[in-house]
Amino acid sequence: MSDDEELNADAIYAALVWLRDYAESEKGEADFRASMEHNEDKIEAFRSIAAEAGGTARPIPKIDLTPELCEEIYPGEQTSVEFGLTFGRWLIFAPRFGNAFMPKEGSPEAEAVSRFRADRAN
Repeated sequence: MSDDEELNADAIYAALVWLRDYAESEKGEADFRASMEHNEDKIEAFRSIAAEAGGTARPIPKIDLTPELCEEIYPGEQTSVEFGLTFGRWLIFAPRFGNAFMPKEGSPEAEAVSRFRADRAN
């Protein structure tokens, strides 16, 4: 994305909603469990390192960001959808960290996140 390209708040919001719905679905939950089992050794290593430092580690699942998925979520706005899915991973799976990295106030990113949070609160 170039510096003068603005993200689309509607596309970011659509990606956040898609990710939330996927994460809460049976398929999403099954995919997450399978990923946790597949990466169990890595996860335990990170948790051990974090514990030694007095913290905690929380696994955040990866999302396969294909152009087809982006088109399915919001056609023609791949960059905005990718931003929404990437940022959404933190908001949904590690909210303490996701909330610490809020986009600049007044930006399309902040508008989408604000709508998403309001939607979740209702």
